[in-house]
Formats: sequence, C-alpha cells, structure tokens
Amino acid sequence: NDPLMLYQGSYIPVSADLKTKSTTTMFIIGSIFWTLGNVLHVIGLTYAPTSLLGPVNSLGLIITMWLSWQLLGEELNRHLVISSCFTILGIIICLIASLKESQTDLYVTLESWHDSIYLYFGLFLVLTLIVIGATILTSTLHTL
Repeated sequence: NDPLMLYQGSYIPVSADLKTKSTTTMFIIGSIFWTLGNVLHVIGLTYAPTSLLGPVNSLGLIITMWLSWQLLGEELNRHLVISSCFTILGIIICLIASLKESQTDLYVTLESWHDSIYLYFGLFLVLTLIVIGATILTSTLHTL
C-alpha cells in the first residue's frame, strides 16, 4: 500500500479498493456532468443575468457538501453547516434583490443608500470578517 500524504508528516494508507475500475468510471461520469454543467451555465447566461446565476451556482457547493456527506460518509462539522446556512441566506437575498426592478437614475440609486439595511448589512459583514480573522489567527497561533 502506498501512503497518501495529506499534510507533511501525516500519512494515510491507500486501500486497494481505491484503485479499481469503478473509481475511474465515477471520475469519468463526474467529469461529464461537470462539463455539461459548465456548458449549461454558459447557455443560461443568454437567458438570465449574471447577478441571478452567480448566487444559484453557489448552491452547487452546498449540494456537493451534502452529497459527500451522504455518499462518501464525510463528516459535517459546525462550521460547514453554519457557512451553508449563510450561503443559502445570501442566495435568497440576491434572488430577492434581482427580482426588483432596476433603477437607472443615479440620484435614485444614491438615495437608496439612506436605507438603514445597508448599514446593518455592512456592519454584519465587517463583524463576520473580524470573527473569521480572529479565528484563523487564534488557530494559527496555537499551531506555532
């Protein structure tokens, strides 16, 4: 058995089951679906704006996470579930915002920034980035 190196100094033995024809077949099928999805995405750009298709494509990350949990038995931790919830929330916000009629007048666009929701959303983003940065910094300092 050849070891598979994940991190420096961390080895996991590769079982003979991974070197079968079925994994090659699954890889080919997965590649075909990935290519088909990208072709359909390009076709979809002719029918819908990028502001609508971009958030919907983020849903693919959540579907991949769910499939890996269901089919491959990978573990879901709290951070993955929370980030998935925020991704779904972002998708919903983008879809709702894209359904509104666009305003082309610059004065009307500038006036819309007086709405307090932008301030709360900006504050939420800044606080989220601070928490993520502090978490990464703390975990980095603990490994040193």
